[in-house]
Amino acid sequence: MLDKMKYTGIILLVSALAVAFSSCKKDDDETTFSEYMTGTLRFTKNVNSFLNRDEEITLTPTGITEPENIGIYYYYTWNSDKDTTRVEGGEGDGTITIKVPHELGEYTITCIGYAKGYYQSSVKATFQVVSPEVNTTIKDAQLTTDSYRESDPRDGNIYYCTREFPRWFKMNLAYSDSGVSYEYSPVMDMIFGKYYTWTEAQTACPEGWELPSDADFVELARKVSGKDDFVEHEEFKDVAGEFMVNALFNDSRMWEFWPQVKITNSTGLCVIPTGYCTDMEGSTRFSGLNTYAAFWTADDEGDNGFYRYIHVENNNVMIGKGNKESFRANVRCIRRK
Repeated sequence: MLDKMKYTGIILLVSALAVAFSSCKKDDDETTFSEYMTGTLRFTKNVNSFLNRDEEITLTPTGITEPENIGIYYYYTWNSDKDTTRVEGGEGDGTITIKVPHELGEYTITCIGYAKGYYQSSVKATFQVVSPEVNTTIKDAQLTTDSYRESDPRDGNIYYCTREFPRWFKMNLAYSDSGVSYEYSPVMDMIFGKYYTWTEAQTACPEGWELPSDADFVELARKVSGKDDFVEHEEFKDVAGEFMVNALFNDSRMWEFWPQVKITNSTGLCVIPTGYCTDMEGSTRFSGLNTYAAFWTADDEGDNGFYRYIHVENNNVMIGKGNKESFRANVRCIRRK
C-alpha cells in the first residue's frame, strides 16, 4: 500500500512539473515571439553636439509606423527622473521640452517607445554642455593676460588682443554674419571661433582690422624666435610652441604632450587646436580637433588660398593651400596701428 502511494505521489509530482514546465515554456514563447516595431525611432530634429548651460531644447520622437500611438518616455544621465509624455494609445506626439544641466560636461537623453506585445525601440541624444564665458569651458588659455579688449560693433562680440602693434586677436574670429559654427552649434562660436572659406575671410574682420598676410606671420615668427631666415610660403622650423597655449576644454588637455614641442605661447596668440573643415556635397565635414590649428592668410595662388597651420606632433609652423570656396579655416585679425 505504501509502495502504491509512493508511486502515485511520484506520478503527481511529475505531472505538476510538466504543467509548470509547460507554463514556463508558454511564457518564454510569448517573449520569444514578441514583434518588432516597424520603422526606427528618431527625433524630428537633431540635437546640437554642444549646448549652453541651462539651455532649453525640445524633442519630438517620430519614425515608428506600426503599432500606432506607442507610449513614449524619457530618462537622463544627470538625474533619476523618468518622464512619460504619451501612454500607449494616448494623445499627443510625445514631445518634451527639457532644460539641460548647468554643470559643464557630457550628457545623454534617451527616448523609449513601448507597446504591449512589441520590443521597445529607443533613440539617444548625446551632447556636451559648454559656456562661451572666458575661463569656463576653455581654461588656462591666457586670454586675459597682458591683453587689450576689442568690441566688434557689428555684432557686439568682444575679443582679447595683444597690446603691442601690430595688434593680433588672441581669439578666433566669430563674426555672426559669416562662416559656419563648429558642428553647427552656435554656442561654440566664441569658444572655437567660426570657420571661413578664403573668400569669406577677406571681408570677415571688423573695420580697422584685416586678415593677416603671410608676411605678417613671418614677422611674428622672426620676432619671437630671434631668427631672420623665415620666409613667406615656407614652414617655420622649431617655433610652433611659441604660438600654442596649454589650454583645457572642459578640463581635458587640448594639445597632447609631445617631448619635441615645448609650448610657451610667447607670441601671445594663445593658439588652440580647433581643426579645420571642408564643404562637401552640401554639408561641412569637421576634422582635426585637438590635432590641428589652421589660419587663413590674405595670400592666394589661383583657385587656392594660403593658410598657416600647426600639428600637435610637429614643432614647425607649416604652410598649406586650400580651395578658396570649399576649405574652411579659422581667422585671426590684425591691426597695424
